[in-house]
Amino acid sequence: MLVVVVLVGGVPVTVVHVVGVVAVRYRDMAAPVTVGVIVREGLLVCVVPHDLGGAPEEFARQVGEVVGRNTVWRVGLSQPQSGPGGAVRSFEQARNALDMAERPNLDERLVKAADLLVYQVLLRDSAALGELVTAVLEPLRGARGGAQRLVDTLASYFASGRVTTTTAQALGIGVRTVTYRLDRVRELTGYRADDPAQAFTLQVAVLGARLLGWPRAGPWA
Repeated sequence: MLVVVVLVGGVPVTVVHVVGVVAVRYRDMAAPVTVGVIVREGLLVCVVPHDLGGAPEEFARQVGEVVGRNTVWRVGLSQPQSGPGGAVRSFEQARNALDMAERPNLDERLVKAADLLVYQVLLRDSAALGELVTAVLEPLRGARGGAQRLVDTLASYFASGRVTTTTAQALGIGVRTVTYRLDRVRELTGYRADDPAQAFTLQVAVLGARLLGWPRAGPWA
């Protein structure tokens, strides 16, 4: 089974409304498959069979339709679990996915526990992660306008598969501006974002920066 947990901002009445409307729509779509929709600990929880293809995405879409664009909400998806305690373990995974997604300020509405495992691994030794971030990215503080703009550019560049045109579109800037910023990163840090080995170090450092709140936080001892 899979557990889909939804964090919905607003008053409790909003959550109750979501339960009523989404439960009816989702059960109609998935019939005769059994789908459970409840509220637990202030979260909207949906339990679905793990082999029901597209269920989390459909559930997230329907939640968005009910609560509207101006409401703050996010969906956490567990990994498949089985056995008597499967639902409980899945709930904890999905809830932890919501909590974890807040740290790197992910923009995605649907966050999957499996996709956040890398963040959990990095945070197991936050001291070492802080040292890496400082060693690699600290020179960016010397850039005109500060480090944040360059870190955001790196994050978008890696998310795009290291394609400058896609990065430019995502950031709403020109390709030449992206290239200039990547050149500044190389000049300040000595790391090239277009070199596979050096890009890996940069990408891990950028992930660490998002987790640790750098450059607002740090440096670390």
